Amino acid sequence: MVSKLRFNNSILDVMSFGVTEKYIKAVNPIFIEGEKFTDKDLDFVYSNKKEESVLGDSQEIVWVNKNEAINEPIFDFNINEEEKLSVWEECNVNSEFLGYALRSEGGYVGGFVWGESYLTNDNKKVFMDETTKMEVSKWVKAKVPLWSVNNDGLSTPRLDGNGQQIWKIVCFKPENILISKSDGRYDGLRFEEILSNGQVLGEATESADLTTTNVASSSGLLANEATESAELFGGEVVKDDSGNEWVQFTNTADDPNKLKEISFLGNVVGEAYVSTGMLKLLGVSNKDSLNKSFLVSYIVSDGSIEGVTGRLQSVEVEYKIKGVIDDETSNYYYYQLADARRLGISTYSQFKVLVNNKENLSDVRKQIEGMGFKTSSTADTVTQIESLFKTLRFILAALGTIALAVASLGMFNTMTVSLLERTREVGVMKSMGMLSSEVSELFLAESMIMGVGGGVLGLIFGFGLGKILALILSSISMFKGQGMIDITYIPWFFTFFILLVSFLVGMMTGWYPSKRAKQVSALNALRYE
Repeated sequence: MVSKLRFNNSILDVMSFGVTEKYIKAVNPIFIEGEKFTDKDLDFVYSNKKEESVLGDSQEIVWVNKNEAINEPIFDFNINEEEKLSVWEECNVNSEFLGYALRSEGGYVGGFVWGESYLTNDNKKVFMDETTKMEVSKWVKAKVPLWSVNNDGLSTPRLDGNGQQIWKIVCFKPENILISKSDGRYDGLRFEEILSNGQVLGEATESADLTTTNVASSSGLLANEATESAELFGGEVVKDDSGNEWVQFTNTADDPNKLKEISFLGNVVGEAYVSTGMLKLLGVSNKDSLNKSFLVSYIVSDGSIEGVTGRLQSVEVEYKIKGVIDDETSNYYYYQLADARRLGISTYSQFKVLVNNKENLSDVRKQIEGMGFKTSSTADTVTQIESLFKTLRFILAALGTIALAVASLGMFNTMTVSLLERTREVGVMKSMGMLSSEVSELFLAESMIMGVGGGVLGLIFGFGLGKILALILSSISMFKGQGMIDITYIPWFFTFFILLVSFLVGMMTGWYPSKRAKQVSALNALRYE
């Protein structure tokens, strides 16, 4: 998770990982200071059952029956402008997601039912199911036309086989909707009489009447007294252009400017195992960092807590540095998985799988992906790097071949011109007793020396240029707090290959001029001007 960390009046965002000892052994980080990571409080299991001792003295328990209609009047409502309301088949986000509902000029008719619990702003009342003793929340059930939304945010109606838009009874949270004040038009009517096709919202029974229990006084009182929906959910009474009054509900949990704050269930372990890169960011040395404290709050992503939508932020808690990991390239820290569980987080963002044999990697990945998971492996990175270098090697080989061809032509031209300019010199050497074969060997030796010398100079020039480039990159890296970079490496087999090719090129380009020098007549050469 992303953590908002406060240390010495500085605030920064760093990555944090709730892990177990088994995970640490799989990753195998190098601990250079402090303690090694060991599991603590691993047996803790989060439960969303609301016991009286946990709720506190200021909260009320309201006992209800889940999936029953709430004994409240049926109402007219509409969806806020430009809002796309997510709807489900049942009053549970784990049920089938049917699509979206949009604002309609005529509005809709709906009613409240009890369903799965979700985050609300009402901290004074807790609604509990009598059967499961689990927390529940109010949902709206209504018949609406269904819409689909593409990746560009464009809405299109969902059509049936006859080309008509699909209408369906759905459930949704009472967020981003306008509920009109009741004028009594639905008094005496049951909701199933209003909906067509014989589909029923649910029956309001005596057991659905709300009975509240004050935890502090343990005295019971009836909650089916007249209570405005705006009071229950913190709605706001507004007027439209026609003067009609509505109760407006908005989703404050998803407010991008203010995250909903959640608390830990119990005390956290509060131990952090930080990377040396994070310590460098904090300006603390490795040894001095041990047992230093910092304050942190976690940013919980959407879907991490069952039944809760939107991003959340935990209350600020204190952590102590218990160990230092040798990793200057990244800023992060590990903490006990139990701390994440105490926030109610029930999902994992990632997990690591170790394969005994790299030959089985492909089969294991296929099995995991067949379960619906996405996989990534260091083998992917290695494959990408190998593909990149393969492409670079191909390009450099093509450029080297072209350069070699040009150099060969240049050497051939140089040796040929040298022969023409030294024709008289060849005649003098032959007249002094040098054999024609010796003259040929002389020109061939000059050509091979030129080729091998060019290869040696090329290796020296390339090595030096690589060192200069590495020095420039290292300067940039050191400026950003990283280490030295060395990109120059010339293996011995490559050096031998370059020298061999240079020798062969020199021998081939010098063969024809040496042959011509061998055939030059000493008499004609002495006459040559």
